[in-house]
Amino acid sequence: MSKSLVSIIIPTKNESKNIKRCLLSCQDQTYKNIEIIIIDNYSTDNTLDIAKQFTKNIYLAGFERSQQRNYGAAKAKGIYLLFLDADMELETGLVKSLITEVKNGEYRAIIIPEKSTGRGFWAKSVALERSCYLGDPTIEAARLFEKKLFDQLGGFDENLTAAEDWDLTLRAKTFGAKISRIKNFLMHHETNSFKNLVLKKYYYAQDISSYAKKHPYQFIKQSNLILRPAYLRNWQKLAKDPLYTTGFLTIKIFQTILGAIGFLRSKRNRT
Repeated sequence: MSKSLVSIIIPTKNESKNIKRCLLSCQDQTYKNIEIIIIDNYSTDNTLDIAKQFTKNIYLAGFERSQQRNYGAAKAKGIYLLFLDADMELETGLVKSLITEVKNGEYRAIIIPEKSTGRGFWAKSVALERSCYLGDPTIEAARLFEKKLFDQLGGFDENLTAAEDWDLTLRAKTFGAKISRIKNFLMHHETNSFKNLVLKKYYYAQDISSYAKKHPYQFIKQSNLILRPAYLRNWQKLAKDPLYTTGFLTIKIFQTILGAIGFLRSKRNRT
């Protein structure tokens, strides 16, 4: 197990508020045979200065996450690739759990459950929403991939700027790869800005038609932002917390409106 190098690949752009916390959690892993790879999209803050304190594997490349992640994977020396975002934080034993799981079951990709956290009303509202998705196969996507599998799949689809992680996981399943899920959590530090939460959905919705064309059945199941089955399964949890339930449903309503505008605009631009 100690010979299995894990390459942690993190795309960044102006992530000075988040990157140190993420890299500290990588550095503090009980499983030490890791390398950290940063692929930065030409940050104008001090993201790179912070990153240099933790790794020499820093590259400037890419315009979107798919390109950045593929670039990092090409530079990686590890047997396994772990793809993170800069606003994420790992439990100290997470990488060890990943390697134990992948070795014991001969799995080629692993899903890591995520917990959202953050200060402020909107961040806590999103945290409640995300808690409903734990174990939901239509929402969760794999983050650890065997490098050989990743290369066989051709990496992330660089034509996608949205849902590229869902796409790769679906292609891995179609390929016949065994995928598992660990119990350790990945912490996702959410923004506390209502505006950013809503505009992010609009931005990604402008390209979601490409994903919808590739995976129409899956897209139908995933695109219902308001009446998702996950909410019905967790209705008791939501009923006990009406304040934050109202908060995330408000976010979803605005995301649905702007997402629909972005989706229709992207389809019009492609015709």
